Amino acid sequence: NTIRFDGHDQMPRLGRYLFAAWLTPNQLEFTDTKVTSAYQDVWQVQHQRTLEAIGNSWRIQDIFSGFNQEALLVWRLAPGQWNLDGQHLMSEIAIIEIQGEVTLELTEAPESHYYLSQTMIPVLYVKCVGSTVTTQINFKS
Repeated sequence: NTIRFDGHDQMPRLGRYLFAAWLTPNQLEFTDTKVTSAYQDVWQVQHQRTLEAIGNSWRIQDIFSGFNQEALLVWRLAPGQWNLDGQHLMSEIAIIEIQGEVTLELTEAPESHYYLSQTMIPVLYVKCVGSTVTTQINFKS
């Protein structure tokens, strides 16, 4: 559940299971209800994420810069029936609203909890045109 910039991971691969240039936060702040962290990767992309708990909701704000072509926010969702209506994604457990200059695609992708086992789960792809995306997740009681 992060942003992919220009089609690559945040750290370059050294092999099938190894990564190089491990990220180090250049900002890390937290309170009882809010966490902010930021990094700059080896490609000079900067990404800041703020996660804030507000009652029965989460607000996640992503601010980013330095990429060349594409910023793709990927939300891996809980299994279940999800319906996309404009900028809103709804299920029996939550309503997710995406704010920003984006296009949304609801699809499925494999998930693996352990080796040699895969199941398909719903995934929301958020293609970002601007440099800020806010995701509001409102959990149903």
